Amino acid sequence: MEAFPWGVVIVGGPVLLAAALVWAKLRAGKATRQADPNTPSDDPSKGM
Repeated sequence: MEAFPWGVVIVGGPVLLAAALVWAKLRAGKATRQADPNTPSDDPSKGM
């Protein structure tokens, strides 16, 4: 039972990081579409 807190840190850290990255990517995409809605999605100016 002594390893329990470290297991939460080791497993939970990457999970929280991945969730934050997905959330940030979704927010950035929505902001980009709102800023210039007429630019096609395959336009090189939009990045990958």
